Amino acid sequence: MLHARAHGSGESVEKYRESINDFWDRFRSSGEFVSDFSDKERLCSVCALKRIIYRALKADRAGQHILRDSFLEKENYPSTTFLALYDFFRRNNISDVEEKKKISQELFEGDTDSLQGYQEQPGERDKYYAILLMDGDRMGKLVNGETISANRKSIMHPQIIERLQNESFFAPYHEGWEQLFELRGGRRFLSPAVHAAISESLGDFSLYGVKPIIHKYSGTLIYAGGDDVCAVLPVSRVLPAAREIAAYYTSTFRLIKKENGSYSSEVIEREWTPEPDKLSVNLGTGKDISISAGILVCHHKEALKDMIFRAHALLDKKAKKEGDRNACAIELRKRSGGSRYFVRKFDAVEKWEAFETISKAVERGSEDIAERVSGSLIYRLESFREGFEAILHSRTLSQSEREGRTIDLLKAQLKRSVPELVERGEDLDKISKSIHHLIMEGDEFKPEALIVSAFFGKEVS
Repeated sequence: MLHARAHGSGESVEKYRESINDFWDRFRSSGEFVSDFSDKERLCSVCALKRIIYRALKADRAGQHILRDSFLEKENYPSTTFLALYDFFRRNNISDVEEKKKISQELFEGDTDSLQGYQEQPGERDKYYAILLMDGDRMGKLVNGETISANRKSIMHPQIIERLQNESFFAPYHEGWEQLFELRGGRRFLSPAVHAAISESLGDFSLYGVKPIIHKYSGTLIYAGGDDVCAVLPVSRVLPAAREIAAYYTSTFRLIKKENGSYSSEVIEREWTPEPDKLSVNLGTGKDISISAGILVCHHKEALKDMIFRAHALLDKKAKKEGDRNACAIELRKRSGGSRYFVRKFDAVEKWEAFETISKAVERGSEDIAERVSGSLIYRLESFREGFEAILHSRTLSQSEREGRTIDLLKAQLKRSVPELVERGEDLDKISKSIHHLIMEGDEFKPEALIVSAFFGKEVS
């Protein structure tokens, strides 16, 4: 803890604590930092500096400080509770930042009496936020020239290559060049210029791509460097943010514009008239050029450091290993009930469409519907596991017949568990087919994906 007096030898813990409290009381009573620290906060020097650095940057009138863009507007750097309450604030049309901070602090401390005056109360899902980690795939292959098909012949005139390969050419030269053309499959290491171009592409991606996208989806960027991304976002905003970042990573040409102090980019696909802005050349599409994501949905009171560590494991073990890269792995870490997972490749369009169909069906209902989709319906499906597996493994039914019977069984259980969907006139055929796509992996029955999609349902926009 930051304090003004050294801890003396033999001094009691109570005396040491008193000196810390005295320092912070005097620090806040100065009046200048009263809005930056709560009455109960006692921070270390590093954390205190992070909290008030924006004040120093305000004095940087020239706007040249390297940390200016990252910290200048962070007078109210959001807490995890603040992020978790994003949809609650929207539902109640709460826009005042100080009011949001007050509500966040009260909810964190368990004081919900003051929230009774709001039209809609915080629900269970308003206590969860998302940590997004992303990392480029196979970067070693990229920088070693394996991803980009660079070879020795590509830098030489065809007539020179033809002459060198002619057996009648001077033998030592002919044999030497033949060995070079065959060495490492003919590939050559990337030149310093290509390495510089890759570095610039990754720099543009993190600075002009990731940062504006995270801001667009109401998140807070922790870091973005090269192909690495770490951010915290509201649950309802994290999936579109991850998809947009993945699309930016594999784009080719973009025009970077700066307006009112913030950056935006436009995709250049075909014809383009040069403009006085920055032309960014990105990695583009191609074999082994992709990025993976890990999304950890966790309770706002979980230790952030531990959750980021867990998100790294999610990215490495689930998205990259189990998902075989170019994948997004979601972990729903509930305080009660353990973790549920959903892992799919970014280009598995049918699976993601099914995920969103379930989410939107839940979104149009109440939180009670979401609980029954992820509770009662899952319980019913589990009780019919043997029936589902018998259909999946049947040798007398064709694939289309197996799928049809599975969907019919799903539809019947959906009507029983969530009758409101019928009353609202929802397309049960479409929802049942979507559930089928989510919970059937080949000949395996995996209903937990339905729990994840239902949780994402509320305010999925």
